[in-house]
Amino acid sequence: CFIIFIWLCYINGPINLSIRDYGKFISLCAINGCLGTLLLLLFSQSLHGRVEQLLSTLGQHTLCIFSLQLAVRTI
Repeated sequence: CFIIFIWLCYINGPINLSIRDYGKFISLCAINGCLGTLLLLLFSQSLHGRVEQLLSTLGQHTLCIFSLQLAVRTI
């Protein structure tokens, strides 16, 4: 799936959505967008069990981290 994504990106060429430049083929741009979204979902699903504890711990201590950040900024 990743190899197909890279290959389609190579075929379509560079894109710049801010100026409506979709590469050589607008259909490939749409397919690349859907395929990239699918790859990102699969990647984040594979990290679910490993990163869950870290994110949970960070979420529980967010206020402490934020207050330390403000203290460091004022120094």
